[in-house]
Amino acid sequence: VDIPLNEQSFAYILQGNSMEPQFPDNTLLIIDPALEVENLDHVLVIPTDKRLPLFRQVLIDGDEKYLRTLNPAFNEFVKFTPQSYKLLGVMVQSRR
Repeated sequence: VDIPLNEQSFAYILQGNSMEPQFPDNTLLIIDPALEVENLDHVLVIPTDKRLPLFRQVLIDGDEKYLRTLNPAFNEFVKFTPQSYKLLGVMVQSRR
């Protein structure tokens, strides 16, 4: 990568088309688990009842946070709580 990274940062290869057109299938994501989430950040989360992570955009409205897909075909918009999702990190860079 071409930016300074936290030593805990890691790469993740995005699978699926839920974040197209901005992030197509097989996009390489650089994730920093030490960053605080800000409005409109792209994050890697894992649902508490699943084993595979999800890549989503965060929308913050006051004290509430929501996760959404970018692909209009999915139109997913769900509330993001510590009880329902574990935050794995914030995307700091993507590569195709």
